[in-house]
Amino acid sequence: MQSDQESCEQVASELQKILTKFESVNNHTQESLKDAIHSLENIQQEIQQKASQVFGDDRLTDVQKSIVRDCMKKVQETSKSVSSQHKDLHGSVSKIGKAIDKNFVSDFSPVPKCLGEDKISLLNEVICEHFLRQGRLNIAEALIEESKLELTEKAKLPFLEMHEIVEGLKAQNLVPALTWAERNHEILSKQNSSIEFNLHRMNFLMLLNSKSEHSRWDAVQYAKIFQIFSPRHAKDIQQLMGCFLFQDRGIEHSPYAHLLSLTAWQELEEQFAKDACMLLGHAMESPLMIAINAGTKTLGPLMHITNVMLQKQLPPEWGPKAELPVSVDLGQDSLFHSVFACPILRQHVAESNPPMKLTCGHVVSKDALNQLFNGQKVKCPYCPAEQNITNALRLHV
Repeated sequence: MQSDQESCEQVASELQKILTKFESVNNHTQESLKDAIHSLENIQQEIQQKASQVFGDDRLTDVQKSIVRDCMKKVQETSKSVSSQHKDLHGSVSKIGKAIDKNFVSDFSPVPKCLGEDKISLLNEVICEHFLRQGRLNIAEALIEESKLELTEKAKLPFLEMHEIVEGLKAQNLVPALTWAERNHEILSKQNSSIEFNLHRMNFLMLLNSKSEHSRWDAVQYAKIFQIFSPRHAKDIQQLMGCFLFQDRGIEHSPYAHLLSLTAWQELEEQFAKDACMLLGHAMESPLMIAINAGTKTLGPLMHITNVMLQKQLPPEWGPKAELPVSVDLGQDSLFHSVFACPILRQHVAESNPPMKLTCGHVVSKDALNQLFNGQKVKCPYCPAEQNITNALRLHV
């Protein structure tokens, strides 16, 4: 039985063959069409010159008619040749699919299905959320209707707004993102997020770098907004003020060019998506894509161990705790930790509101701990234990 690497190499070899053939056909087609167009242009130019000289009108001589017929015949032959080569490509493309079917297993039935019937509704909800993240409202609506999910319009709106803002950032339109940031200013400040400052910084740079008559004055007026960000972003604001020195030559030709680069826009888009998901209580990455990527990496080892168990006539079930029979390394991108939500305030903890462990072992958020403090001692909301507020220990998750 060949290894996965050998299978990939064989498919890659077939793919390289078809790519080479595509390039050859494309070059031949371009040359053939170029020659045919050149011939037609020459004939057209010759007819326009000689017709007026002989007859004084647009009538063709017998010789010219013969030349036109020969040219049309050549064009038809070129068209037929190009069409024939295009048809030949279909057979070559189909070989790729056959190579994949030959070298890779497509029957995954031996692998036990770990998802029970009671989890189907949860899976549909995850798929629906993914389409809402992508702005695919029509698909999400169809899934909600067919799977009979109970998802209100209020639950959909934040995802749709997030998608619209992301699309705006891709088009370098900051207005929707700035409106969102200003509306959520208090929450973002408590989370120590810098997204609002970064959005205003990008807007300032665009104003300064514009070619309008009053761009410098507009940027100066806009810079007043940075006063509220000065405690945390003093050095960044100083750097922005240095951009005034390079306005005439353009910021893209200055030491601050990286601030307006495509990479800066992409980082701004990623940061917004991360903070927006945080406000919604969701992970930045789509749970569906995380599961698919993890499943793709895991399926190979699972298929291998399943085949070994079948060959040795062992039952192909996992252990009593549904644990995987093999260890699978999903890489650094798939390392996750749990997110603690305060059982009292029902909020996710953050740097400004960390989890606190009481002497009895129960954990609440710092804000909840302060609310439980009655001026003397703190009584645990889950057991009779009492303690001094200073005895609570901060946890890191």
